[in-house]
Formats: sequence, structure tokens, C-alpha cells
Amino acid sequence: MNADGTEVIEVTVGKYDWHGDSLVAWSPDSQKIGYFLEDTGSGDPFGIYIMNADGSEQTLVYEGEIDQLAWSPDGKQIAFTHECQINVIDIDGSNLVTLADGCIGRKSYEAVYFHAISWNR
Repeated sequence: MNADGTEVIEVTVGKYDWHGDSLVAWSPDSQKIGYFLEDTGSGDPFGIYIMNADGSEQTLVYEGEIDQLAWSPDGKQIAFTHECQINVIDIDGSNLVTLADGCIGRKSYEAVYFHAISWNR
């Protein structure tokens, strides 16, 4: 899209529901978009996808529910939250690591939930 709002290009197929503004993020170099899509009947798995800025090469990176996502400053990883966990995964879908788990040793009503996530250089 141009700065004046003209020439809008749809880069996703309308078979999905967006799951909130915090679940879409541009890569630091603006070449890719990371996003969470919840499937509404297409048969494709829901999870974190990465695509080129033009909408091509949509690739599933992580299958499962998430609450937020954020790119690493170098563009090589995505951090994401789900309920009481903070996780990091490489953009090729490898090396999933849980950095924090606010559920360990707690009942569900005592759990620590993470509602904001960002990287620091």
C-alpha cells in the first residue's frame, strides 16, 4: 500500500480469521511478515506463519495457539506467548525453547500470565 492508502494489496486468503493486532508483526528488515492465523475450516493447521511481504511463501513455523508474537532484532527468531509461557523459535521452525513458565507449581488461578512481549537489543 502506498503512504496515501492507495494500491492496497491483500496478502492473505480470506479463509482465515485474524486473531488480534498483536499477532501480526513485520520482520526488522521489512521483507517478511509473521502472523498467527486461526483456521476457520480450510483444513490447514493454525499457528505462527511467516510470509514474504508480497504474500508469497506462506510457511507454518509453529503449530498451536499463541497470544502474542515479536521478531528478534536480527530477524532470525520469533518470541511468542501462550497463556503463562514465553517461547522462542527459529523462523525455520526449529529450536523451540521455553524461556519462562508462569504455570510451574501453580494452580490455574495462581498462574502468571504474560500480556506483553518485546525484544531488547
